[in-house]
Amino acid sequence: MEVSRAIARDAGALRAALGLGAADAIQLATALCHRCTAFVTNDRALPSLPGLPVLQLSSFSPPCRSGRKARVSES
Repeated sequence: MEVSRAIARDAGALRAALGLGAADAIQLATALCHRCTAFVTNDRALPSLPGLPVLQLSSFSPPCRSGRKARVSES
């Protein structure tokens, strides 16, 4: 997938401001560019941004048969 100049520029600004890795910055910049209402991830270190809340996938995991939440492996 091609990354537009605007997304690349915004990703660079996010990297500089927040110390994000390139992949995280590109994904967040893309979400912002397309006016997404939320960003879902397993990365607990990823910060929410103004206008783009970062939601943890584990918050949405269904309970196990035992009644506890399912564990989500972070790899």
